[in-house]
Amino acid sequence: MLFRSMATLLRGLCLILLLILTGSRPRAGGRRESPHSSPYWSQGAVPLLKRAIDLRRAGDYAHSELVYRQGLDEARRLGDSLAAVKFLISIGGCQLFDFRYREAMATFLEARALALSIGDREDAGAIAVNLANVYQQVWDFPAANRAAEDGLANAPPDSYFMPQLLILLGRLRANTDPAAARQYFSRALEIAPLANSPAVEPQAWDLLGETDLNGGRLDDAEREFGEALRLRITRHARDTGYSYSLLGALALARRDLPTAEHYTEMAIRAAHKGEPSWPLHRLWHQRGEIRQAQGRLDTALADFSAALDRVGQWRTQIVPARSSLTGANIGLEEKIFRSFIQLAANLAMRKKDPSLAARAWEALETKDRKSTRLNSSH
Repeated sequence: MLFRSMATLLRGLCLILLLILTGSRPRAGGRRESPHSSPYWSQGAVPLLKRAIDLRRAGDYAHSELVYRQGLDEARRLGDSLAAVKFLISIGGCQLFDFRYREAMATFLEARALALSIGDREDAGAIAVNLANVYQQVWDFPAANRAAEDGLANAPPDSYFMPQLLILLGRLRANTDPAAARQYFSRALEIAPLANSPAVEPQAWDLLGETDLNGGRLDDAEREFGEALRLRITRHARDTGYSYSLLGALALARRDLPTAEHYTEMAIRAAHKGEPSWPLHRLWHQRGEIRQAQGRLDTALADFSAALDRVGQWRTQIVPARSSLTGANIGLEEKIFRSFIQLAANLAMRKKDPSLAARAWEALETKDRKSTRLNSSH
């Protein structure tokens, strides 16, 4: 099954915990942990923030980042460090939306250092959540755990990011303790309305559904995925691509291949339009599995090949931490590489096609070279 491990979903769900402060405002009672207020952020920067948010919602993350940088420059000119922290968080969010992991991590680290230097513990906790999210997306789970624990240590119980932190903690425990993960996801659903975090609710339903999908409880997963999609449609959210991806995975698990293909194609269309969704290499791989199960081996191989090419580009953005590369090797090469190599080799034998055999051999050699370099770095 494509989703036997929750770890395989981390990159596909890379945005669900992202805290961009213009979209995740603190509670009305004010910021207890901040040593001073930020009149520029709450007043002077409002038109600029609106423009940045509109650009982000339209999927124009590069120009949204430029607008946030204008605000950062002004905050620095005014000596408003609290506003600078918030702009850095928003800049890092745009970079993460755009899958620029190295830049996002550097920005979040800069934001955290500044927040701690002015005693802004609550924003430091939110930044830790974002850092943990980045680490998860490159499969550096030890670093993700450390960052999440740091966020929890800095988090007042009613912090505005508590629902996201609970989801993060659930994801980190999904492989080792699914029952505990379910408790975290359920708790996030309970407090999301109180924390004014409506976007968290469909995400939590998705994760509950994934837990049940991995556990073979397909009817429960269908109910939970359906609730997530209902909330997204009701709220006119742009991230229905996530729901279509998961419904495609559920149908694939049930061997309902026409339905699986239908939902996966809808997710691919959403991704092509720039809407939040799983990345294309994951979606192409899922469609390849569906087509392979349908006996459409040539088109399945084309999907696996496209996924392989795309993931090679994505790997260049992986942070150069040894544990990151180890996890990425497991998460990518053991799935996308293996799918392509096995199918290309089988078709080469069936068709007696030496070019297919050469492509399978080339992919295998590439995989082995990456593994060798990885092991030699330990």
